[in-house]
Amino acid sequence: MDRLLTGKHDSIEKSPPIFILLSWIGAGLVLFLAFVPVRESLSHFIIEDMFYYLEGARQLLHGNPPSLDGENPTNGFHPLWMLICVGVEACSSGDASRAIHTALLLCALSFLATGYVLFRCLQLTQARPLAWPLTALFLFNYRAMTIPLGGLESGIAGLAVSLVVLWMIRHRSAFHLSRSLCLGFLLGICVLARMDALLLAGIVLMWLAIRDFRPVSYLINKLSTEHDSSTQVQTRPLIQSFGLACVAGLLMVVLLVPWFLFSWKVSHTLLPNSRAAIKAWTGHVWNPESSAAGNILAGIKERIAGSIEPLNDIGNLLGFWPLATPLDGYLRYAGAGVTGLGLLCCVFLAIRWFRKLDWYGLGWIPVYLAAHTLYYLFFGRIGIRYLYPLLVPFIVLMGQVAGGQLQQSMDRYRTRKKLEALICVLMVSLALAGADSYRRGYASDRWHPLHLGLYEDLAPWVRQNTPPEARVGSFNAGIMSYFSQRRVLNLDGVMNDSAIWAIQHKELGKYLDEKGVDYLADMDAEIMKFMDGYSGNPDWRKRWVVVDEVARSYGGGGWEEEAGDSGAGNPTSLRVVIDNNHPPECPFLEKLKAQAVCKMGLNYSLTAKYLYTHSRKKFRVGLGYQLEIEKTSHQISSEKSDNFVGWNGFFRAWVQVQTRDIYGMDIA
Repeated sequence: MDRLLTGKHDSIEKSPPIFILLSWIGAGLVLFLAFVPVRESLSHFIIEDMFYYLEGARQLLHGNPPSLDGENPTNGFHPLWMLICVGVEACSSGDASRAIHTALLLCALSFLATGYVLFRCLQLTQARPLAWPLTALFLFNYRAMTIPLGGLESGIAGLAVSLVVLWMIRHRSAFHLSRSLCLGFLLGICVLARMDALLLAGIVLMWLAIRDFRPVSYLINKLSTEHDSSTQVQTRPLIQSFGLACVAGLLMVVLLVPWFLFSWKVSHTLLPNSRAAIKAWTGHVWNPESSAAGNILAGIKERIAGSIEPLNDIGNLLGFWPLATPLDGYLRYAGAGVTGLGLLCCVFLAIRWFRKLDWYGLGWIPVYLAAHTLYYLFFGRIGIRYLYPLLVPFIVLMGQVAGGQLQQSMDRYRTRKKLEALICVLMVSLALAGADSYRRGYASDRWHPLHLGLYEDLAPWVRQNTPPEARVGSFNAGIMSYFSQRRVLNLDGVMNDSAIWAIQHKELGKYLDEKGVDYLADMDAEIMKFMDGYSGNPDWRKRWVVVDEVARSYGGGGWEEEAGDSGAGNPTSLRVVIDNNHPPECPFLEKLKAQAVCKMGLNYSLTAKYLYTHSRKKFRVGLGYQLEIEKTSHQISSEKSDNFVGWNGFFRAWVQVQTRDIYGMDIA
């Protein structure tokens, strides 16, 4: 088996069969997950943004501009994965299930290919005796495999970065023109896969340009004195190294030119506008009443508080923490602390054994790991799917550290067994974390169970109760756009450049009127956040009434439990909105109006109490409608009516109306 994967006839030190077996089990599991029913994948690992790509690809195939709604163009995507999704949609002939499973299969294959490249990288370094254990640590890892299975560009981005690592190891000293062109091509693919790889490209090219500079090469050879003679490198003239790095960079830029031209034409920017959109409604808000130091301190506190969840997830990913800790308990602090301690230990070991590293081939990796992490810490959101491309370089670096220690050990057999035992402990932790994550619905993010409310309830409601020409606005618009069969406008700007200005200037309400948005459909918390903060109308609630709702929990795994209980998480809501200025035909609304007029009278005043509850069944609410819901410990009650209950919470459908004008009554 080792010979088959390495392509070599020379045998390596035999690895314990358990690691080979676990690697194959992990490979089989990721392929199995790619074909589970859509409902299961949506509630456990698919990211809602996956449908931005699939719907965007569908629009391109229909001859529309690159957009989510066919009208408002955007560059808010990574081009290589969008191109792949166009091919997926073209081969699926309109079959949504086939398109989803095909895309997930490609994601699974990218994960397996990344695992193979990792194995080859380890085979070519001092970590060769630990190649199988470290590969098993990557492949037999539920949190790792579900990152590419999210359905976004993460899989191909991680694969592209791993190929750059392999290239740098294989051609650490034999660097000439043809290999420079090959590296430029690989870096171009990395950037097209995900734009944050521009950091990787800059660091790799800079390293290639300066590592033959006499002081740098002298330092490298000095640091490598503990290696065998094969690690000592013969340097070339600095001008030659700089020239080869420039050739690689030039080819990379040539590959990026088509994207830059397209992006500038569509969005007047070179990079995806999604970052500008996210920046408009996230991050620390500068307080003019506070000092500069106070604002900076508040921003740092926000970053620290926002790192608790990612640190727990990173602990699951690396095997440092065995629990998928929810964010409503004190264990989350323990998970963050243990993970932080584990990362500090890795840094300490790398520094202590730095003389055992192959600095000429791998010296750029610590810089890349630090730069990528700091970028997302200060300018983005720390999350394991954004850090996924770092996983292979991190394992290779730590494998090199462990392999160097193994080579210098007086008793290599015993040292190797200790290292394998440590990896076994990490893998037990990975298995526990994976099982707990699946139970709760955690994967690359923590809100996957909420997708069922969009997929099973809200999108079908919009499809069945709205006219074909209806315009729907949504902030999490992927599932709605792909399954509702209606024109859906993305309102947070990630896939709609025209919405960014409205958010930045807090004129979202005016934007909805200008675009003729008939409905809003999303989670309650999202609607509240954006409409309260960016609509420009503090009285926007007076125009809305709930017409559909379903209970789903934030946090996954136990949405039948009471809200707030461990495993159930916090409730959230979805809503649909109709604008009274140009109300569309809505069968449900028309029936509601008729019953209001016939049963209640035009001047009847109704006050309804709010209800928080859970149920397996779908339930709707309205005048004259019987609730299709299992009663819980909460009392269902209302005043002056036995057949109307309004509430606030969970997934909702709202209708935007002037209630007195249409119903002749007030609804609280």
